Parts: sequence; C-alpha cells; structure tokens
Amino acid sequence: MLNLSKNRLIPGFLAIMTSMSLDAAVPLSRVLEQSVTPYSEKRAYGPSQYQYALRWHPKPSEHLGATVVFVHGGCWLSEYDHTHADSFVSDLAERGFDTWTLEYRRTGSSGGGWPTSLNDVLDGLTMISDFYSRSATEAGKNPPETATFDYSTNKVTAPPIIVVGHSAGGHLALLAAFSKGPDQSVHTIGLAPITNLIAYAEGLNSCQKGTVPFMGGTPSDLPEEYDKATLSNKSFSGLQSSILQGEADPIVAPDQSLLAGASTTLVPEAGHFDWLSIGSRAHTVLIDTLAAILEDASNATHGNKADD
Repeated sequence: MLNLSKNRLIPGFLAIMTSMSLDAAVPLSRVLEQSVTPYSEKRAYGPSQYQYALRWHPKPSEHLGATVVFVHGGCWLSEYDHTHADSFVSDLAERGFDTWTLEYRRTGSSGGGWPTSLNDVLDGLTMISDFYSRSATEAGKNPPETATFDYSTNKVTAPPIIVVGHSAGGHLALLAAFSKGPDQSVHTIGLAPITNLIAYAEGLNSCQKGTVPFMGGTPSDLPEEYDKATLSNKSFSGLQSSILQGEADPIVAPDQSLLAGASTTLVPEAGHFDWLSIGSRAHTVLIDTLAAILEDASNATHGNKADD
C-alpha cells in the first residue's frame, strides 16, 4: 500500500499523542488549532461570491497524480464555511494530492438550501473535472499540472478524482455521485454523512434542527423533496462510494452510515470531527483508505495497458 505519511511534526501532535484523550472524540476546537498552508489558487464556478473552489498544489516532487475534492460540512448552514477544515485540506496537499475545497451556497445569508446547495456542488465538481479534461488544443497552450497528454488519442488524461465530503458535505458529495452516475475515474467518500434526512429532521441536536430550514419544510410538508434528498433509499451499486463513520459520533449517529452498494467502515470511539483531526485514529483510517483507492486505480491502469 502507498505510504501517505509526512516527515514533519504537526503542531500539537506530540501533545495529542501523549494525551490519555487520544482515542476520545476530538472537539472542533482542536481542529481549529491546526496549522493551515495558504491555498495556491481560487477558481469561480458561478456568479455568486460563494460559488468557488480553492486549490492547494502539491510539491511537484511529491505529486501522487491524484486529486482530492473536499466538500465541507456545517449542517448546511451559512454560518459554517470551508475555513474550519482548511487545515485538513492543506495537509492532504502536503501528502501529495492535488487538493481542492469546494465552497457552495448554504441555508441562510449565502442563499443556499435545497436543491441549490446540491446544484452548486454539482457545478463545482463539473468545473474541476473540466479543468482536467481540456481539449488537446487547450492543453497544448496551457497544460494542467496534473494531467497527462496522450499522443495516441490527442487528448488529456485526467487524474483520478476522490471526492471527500464531511457531515452535511458528505450528504451532498454522495448525492452528487448518485446524480452523476457511474464514473470509474471518480471515488466518493462520505465522512459521517447524513444519509436519511427524514430521520435526521426528527432529531433535536443543533445540526438535526438545521434539516427543516435546509429543505424548506418538514418531511410531511415536502415528502417528494425529502425522498429526492435522502440517500438511504437509493442504491450506490457501481458508484465507487465509501462511508467512514465514528461509533461515538453525537452529531451523526452510526445508523446513518449504511447505504446499499457502498462500503462502510466504523471506527470505535471516533467522534464527528475526528476525521479532520490530523493524526487521529479516524484520520489515519481515511489516509489508509485514500492509499488503497490510489493503489486500486494504479493496478487497474497497469492492467488495462497490459491488455492493449
């Protein structure tokens, strides 16, 4: 398996490693204390100030030839933008991924909600995918750093794309995968994703209470829209989708982690923000999952070449 570790010390990592709370659920405050590397570029995918993606370039010498697109969570609310997870995203770039974080309109002042937020994620993913799939003429003028030019077909070969969504962002990322349909170059990972909006809307925690404002009504008011927005009533067979879920998550319960056709990994004692906490047990599971996806993609590519 590929080694995606880094030969550097993460601020506060040694303190965490020596703490008895290492395996306890990680609070968001710990994630916010992590260092952030500035992003490399910003690209808009729509006219709104909230329709953009930030990109972190990996070092050329460490480039893995793969792309990660992150869809942040925050209960679909405008109060929570991408910044709380920027340290997590920039860390992936330091591990060799060409990494993006996707901002989108959300419930409240940014003008999102259902289905606007999903449409934004779909449009943002299309923009990023198109960036790597330019025509041969465009690529010759300004080749993307991570794409390769195939002289036999005169086309640009796009790198593998792994879409990672957390919480409400996991809901949108997986729903985008379902909407787009099978694509062998794309793998989607939901980190504690909200999969059953009807059940989630009945909950009483602060994030669950964000479901009705996001949808624009209750399940009884909008049964058809909840059916469209819910993941647990859909089959993800053939969609290369995975769910990683903490068993100690108080915000998104483990019973939200089962989808037909998607693989599910449960991590004992992991909470909701552990996935974003660099060096945590849950984060290590994610890194191992990314490595396994890259290894499978590499094996498939070499196998196809051998068959030619």
